[in-house]
Amino acid sequence: MEYYLKIGEIKLGTKDDILRTILGSCIGLCLWDKKKHIGGMVHIMLPTPPEKNCSENKGKYATTAVPTILNAMLKKKSQKSDLVAKIFGGASMFAKLESKNANNIGERNYSITYNLVKELHIPIVAEDVKGTMGRSITLNCSTGIVLVKTSKGIIEK
Repeated sequence: MEYYLKIGEIKLGTKDDILRTILGSCIGLCLWDKKKHIGGMVHIMLPTPPEKNCSENKGKYATTAVPTILNAMLKKKSQKSDLVAKIFGGASMFAKLESKNANNIGERNYSITYNLVKELHIPIVAEDVKGTMGRSITLNCSTGIVLVKTSKGIIEK
């Protein structure tokens, strides 16, 4: 089955499932269980939730999305030691409008997601991040391969 993730969504798939999303400054974090062939994807919009509304959609914020997708994989009987991560997105979509002192949201999304995954000791085996262009990503849950499509073409990660 094929699923398209919107901002803040978390989805797991097995067997022949395909997970897709489109990214700009957002992050697409994919986890893949190399033994059970279970894949997961989350479409992260912002690094952290606003102080007063932390109960909002957990997939929307890096600080809540990373542990949430990991817990979802563990509930499917994945072992943390069998997981690998792939990170995509984090582009500076409006680089010409941002000042050099601006806090680039894409960079912050990537940095926080990367650090959280590293703190969990999940190997990051592929990434296609930053730059100034959007991407679409497609995770094949059977193989763990992610196709990344940009205006420059398609690559496998």
